[in-house]
Amino acid sequence: MAEITATACAVTWLTEARADVRGALAAWDRAEFATVPVGRAWDVVRIPQRLGWSTIHQMRADGTPLGPVLHTATHVEILVPPGTASSWYARRPRPSVPATSSRPRTRLSSPR
Repeated sequence: MAEITATACAVTWLTEARADVRGALAAWDRAEFATVPVGRAWDVVRIPQRLGWSTIHQMRADGTPLGPVLHTATHVEILVPPGTASSWYARRPRPSVPATSSRPRTRLSSPR
């Protein structure tokens, strides 16, 4: 039953994105990636993995609605409503690492 519901949700999601529904479902059945266009049903915010996961945990703790999240070996990608990715911003506070390091920490905030 849960598989049927998940498949129905995936079909709706893919249809709204104007993706190749049959092709995507077939790829997923083979445990392969499926290409789904962005910019129609969502935009993507790509964040370095460590910062991305802490951002997601904070969003959940704050009760911020959160859609699908993708992850790679190095990044977390959050799917957001179309046209809203540009409202995300990264603040660069003063480095909180020793002066010998040239890598300041970056904090990412969700849209306000």
